[in-house]
Amino acid sequence: MRQAVFYCILRAFDETARSGSIRKASEALHVAPSSVSRSIVVLEREMGTTLLTRSAAGVSLTHAGALVAEYARVVLHDYDSLRADLDDRRGTQRRLLKLALVESVASYGPIGAVRPA
Repeated sequence: MRQAVFYCILRAFDETARSGSIRKASEALHVAPSSVSRSIVVLEREMGTTLLTRSAAGVSLTHAGALVAEYARVVLHDYDSLRADLDDRRGTQRRLLKLALVESVASYGPIGAVRPA
């Protein structure tokens, strides 16, 4: 599997694991739900096991899915950090900023507070 494709598949799986919903993951990634679902099927085939339990209420991680989700978070974070470091070397002004917020705070738009002037 090519690295760029693997990155996109991990991103789709990670977003689905975090949100507990293929639909919510597709909205966050700005892709069709069927694309997210296909990505997860490809990852499950590649891993040789079921990673998510699907239900009308959403999805939940299997034990194997929890292991893959932990791996995906590390890989995606390391990749994003590497991209930021390479951008620094090129003199690009791009910065990586990750925020962890509770939903009640996030609904008030914290992104506007950190937007550059």
